[in-house]
Amino acid sequence: MKKMFMATAAIIGIIVVQIILAKVFNWRIAEILSSLAMNFLLYYCIFSAISQKRKSAKQEEKCS
Repeated sequence: MKKMFMATAAIIGIIVVQIILAKVFNWRIAEILSSLAMNFLLYYCIFSAISQKRKSAKQEEKCS
């Protein structure tokens, strides 16, 4: 549940930064940078889930 709130806060932060960049530069630059940030967030969530599963699997092996 904690990670879900963190991801939601990150998405809201990305949207706010996109709005600010759209005002400062132009819409296209803001769109490109926000899509890069969303891709980074997606891959971070995937890789952290994989590493968490590996850690739990190693702990289960040690306990057995």
